[in-house]
Amino acid sequence: MRAVTVFGSTARAKALGVLAAVAVLAPMVWALSARVPNLVETPLTPDAAGRIAVPIELSYMSYPGSAGAHVARIHLSLRNLEQLVHRRSVEILVANYQTTPLLDSAELSVAGSECRFRTIARSEWPNNATLAFVRQRGCDPLQGTPTGQLELEVRFTGPGRVGVWTYRPKAEPSDADVIYLRDPSWSDLGLQVELRGTYVDRAGRSPYRRADLLAYMWSGSTNSLWIWLAVAAGTALLVLGGLAVPWGSHTGPGDRRLLKAVWAGWLCTAGLSVLYAVVVPPFQAPDEPSHFLGYANAAGNPAVFDAAARWSWATHFERLRGHPEERFRPPDVGQPHLVSWQLVSPVSGARSSVSVPLWRWIGGPLRHLSAPRQLIILRLINAFVFSLAIAACVALIGMLTTAKRPEAAIALLLLVPTLPFFATYVSNHAPGVVAYALVATGCLILFLDGPRAHIGGVPLGLGLALAIASTRSALPMVVMGAIVAATHALLGSREKRLASAVIFWGGLGAGALALWEWHTDSYASGLLSDIGRTAPRIGWIAAFMASHPELTAAAGVTGVVCLAWMAATARRGMGVAGRALVMRAAGPVCVSGMLAVAACLVASIFVRLPHLEPAAGASPALVTTYAMQALAAAATPFRFRDPDFLMSTTFWGAFGWVDTILPNGVLLMRSLSTAAARIGMLRGLWVARDARRLCWLAALTAGFFATVGVYAVAVFWSAPDLHGRYLIGMYLIALLIAWSPALRADGGVPTSRAAADWIAATAWLVLIVGHAAGLLTIVTRYF
Repeated sequence: MRAVTVFGSTARAKALGVLAAVAVLAPMVWALSARVPNLVETPLTPDAAGRIAVPIELSYMSYPGSAGAHVARIHLSLRNLEQLVHRRSVEILVANYQTTPLLDSAELSVAGSECRFRTIARSEWPNNATLAFVRQRGCDPLQGTPTGQLELEVRFTGPGRVGVWTYRPKAEPSDADVIYLRDPSWSDLGLQVELRGTYVDRAGRSPYRRADLLAYMWSGSTNSLWIWLAVAAGTALLVLGGLAVPWGSHTGPGDRRLLKAVWAGWLCTAGLSVLYAVVVPPFQAPDEPSHFLGYANAAGNPAVFDAAARWSWATHFERLRGHPEERFRPPDVGQPHLVSWQLVSPVSGARSSVSVPLWRWIGGPLRHLSAPRQLIILRLINAFVFSLAIAACVALIGMLTTAKRPEAAIALLLLVPTLPFFATYVSNHAPGVVAYALVATGCLILFLDGPRAHIGGVPLGLGLALAIASTRSALPMVVMGAIVAATHALLGSREKRLASAVIFWGGLGAGALALWEWHTDSYASGLLSDIGRTAPRIGWIAAFMASHPELTAAAGVTGVVCLAWMAATARRGMGVAGRALVMRAAGPVCVSGMLAVAACLVASIFVRLPHLEPAAGASPALVTTYAMQALAAAATPFRFRDPDFLMSTTFWGAFGWVDTILPNGVLLMRSLSTAAARIGMLRGLWVARDARRLCWLAALTAGFFATVGVYAVAVFWSAPDLHGRYLIGMYLIALLIAWSPALRADGGVPTSRAAADWIAATAWLVLIVGHAAGLLTIVTRYF
């Protein structure tokens, strides 16, 4: 019998899969194959390693917090105007303070002359990135009577804020070739700060394409054949994945559909992961140099230390890291940037109970390879493990839920462009991302509450164990695990059988046993030390439990039995009355949730919604304020403008050292589509009137905010700031729940099959656009 699809035919569905793969790859392939402009870039200020960088806001003619047109200005000075007027363009590092001003025009003028440098049409005023000002007439030769003063004038539509990045003044006298501006905070002292950015000049036709420069950063040779072979491998995997996805509504028996979905999940994830592993330049990921040196320590290969340091010179690591205005250009080939590692040291073996033993095992066979080959192999191993994990998650969702579209789980699990990036670079976050995917899958299975939902305790328990064993930053997720366990105890399994309860609690117990088996003494000691420093009483309890495992196990079993007995008693007491109470609350709760999402979107147009402010140097007394800021930002994630950089952008679209950011339009697409999906999910629950799923949603929501609060307090004491990399697990849970209607599971989903299909199609579209933009952004950021 011929298969019927929503696209008209199986052939059209397969063609759609190929087109989806091409749409992801085409922008990146175009960028890699394009010749790099042979530009000579000269910093506006000399090398400034270790200096203090601060943004200075321009002065406004009218309050910029309101809608409408605004004008902002700032005065600068440059004694040697010859340094500027002969340049093709000047790129100034600017800031928008996490707002979204709509730039109309910006002009840098030389006072007393006709010389102007202007931005090109349709430019954006970005945040922590460079904005190009191109030379106009009257500059070369310079006409008029210049005074040595410059003026930067910006016209934009608000609300928004605009500023420029500067370096604090050095002790030595001012340089005639440097552009200065007065520092408002030190104006009484007459101090000036130095403008950050670069002069740009053309130096003839470039002999290199971006792929050649990427190959040089990896191997020291501009022969890019192996780069194109890697791209071809990723392309082949993505195309095969697109062909394997069962796109139609009816493609045979459920088991066959699930098998295709699992196979497609592995292929698509492997293809994307290989591309991210190769396209992200070496060491251009948070703390990857330190983790790579930690790998060398674990593998007993000290030769890697010197090799990695010399390699970082060749790739201009210190010049590129954290400086979005910098690029690796043709003149940099063969010209190392001889600046030693800054803030790079081998990570301790106590950082992970998973990564370090794995590195020790892998390091033996790799010890005779060069440092670049070892790094790329480690990334590809991470990519392989991540792709297996996503395939396993798709299989679990298909087998343990009533989902009629299990292939949609691929789109939901890969919806975030940064996820393959986090999962492939060398660090203890790579196994952590695998663990977070398992935890999120377990929570989704429990939320969908099918006949086999109790088995979701297995991925939940093992995922939590793997996450905590991989990175100490996962420890606050125990709060979510505890709330999920308590909710299951209260609601019981839908099947109401003893075996179901045994399987759920056995899965959590298996996770606890796995954590005990996986832990290393050094890691456990560091973990207990962190707990004791943040919460002394809890630290004492944790230390007691760790030193008395048999007593802890017995207490755990006893506690579970007592909890199950009390929950069963409570269920009998509530009975029909409790269910009726939940049903009466269903309408108001779901409608309130939908209105809250809509209100968040509308309010973001007119006012600045809560943001998490950096905590560096904050007083210990402000820990409660910091936690409340984090919770307020987490409660208002859906915005038309002004996304929270720490709590949102760093998860959705920050690559590199949080200096390579997706375009605002892509981030907005994700916010709006997830808001729409969440409204659809709430509407489905309202229509279905499923009391159990409403309870699960309430519990998971409470667990989300409780865990974010604990994260904020823990990070306040132990790390610079809370950001998206710490919250991967929590955000994945929230995303899977919000987009769950795409799976078409029985119960709380849209009553219309067409509605579920549209939500699934939107998820695939968001995935395609996000990864296409992510790969393109990475390539064009560095070259």
